Amino acid sequence: MASQYFFGTIDGSTINNQIEISSQEYNHCLDALNGISGLIENENLFIVVEMNYKELQSKIYGCHSRVAEFLQQDSHQLNMLHIDINRLVLNMLSAIRTFLDHKDTHLKRKFGKVSPALSLFEKEKKEAFDNNFEYRFISKLRNFSQHCGLPVESPEIKSFQNENFEVENQFNV
Repeated sequence: MASQYFFGTIDGSTINNQIEISSQEYNHCLDALNGISGLIENENLFIVVEMNYKELQSKIYGCHSRVAEFLQQDSHQLNMLHIDINRLVLNMLSAIRTFLDHKDTHLKRKFGKVSPALSLFEKEKKEAFDNNFEYRFISKLRNFSQHCGLPVESPEIKSFQNENFEVENQFNV
């Protein structure tokens, strides 16, 4: 008995508007859905990068507003803050590298190791590295943190009197 394939819409637990399709049409739809799933997965990895960046940014901005509080803390608490900031930076650097590595692997699997799509991706990465300080810095910082040590030194927390004789606090990463 040959398999039958149908295309329809789902409304709750009811399947509506069913039309019979051939196995070739079914396979074509399945390929399209797999392609869309791949794009969604790639987008999810980019969202992970964004989430890590926003969490790091939020932590640093939150620290700026709590400098006076930090000046009262002991060295263990400040060390924990240092570790937490490094954790967030490492997460972001790792997410960026994971995104790029997954994109590379996806293109190799989909188009082959020698393909125009992969060549274009590699060309764009090289141009981004050569022409953007930020990309170069992040790439080298990730390599440093992967092989040498924590990417961020202890934050500088200080309090001083400004030119108007007001107490000013600073938090610098």
